[in-house]
Amino acid sequence: MGKNNKSGSLKIPKKVQQILKKYEKQKNATDDLIFPDLKMIIDMSNAFEVQRRIKMQTIV
Repeated sequence: MGKNNKSGSLKIPKKVQQILKKYEKQKNATDDLIFPDLKMIIDMSNAFEVQRRIKMQTIV
């Protein structure tokens, strides 16, 4: 949400769409995470753990 409490939208570039399509096959449910590395996080409400996991994956 922006400062005026309206949600925004972004166009997804074609390159990103190709990446998302690759991971789409691994989804088990509509509310499943896109990237499988994040599925290892047990408590998604733990912001520190989520950020740490994302950081670890993007370093590689």
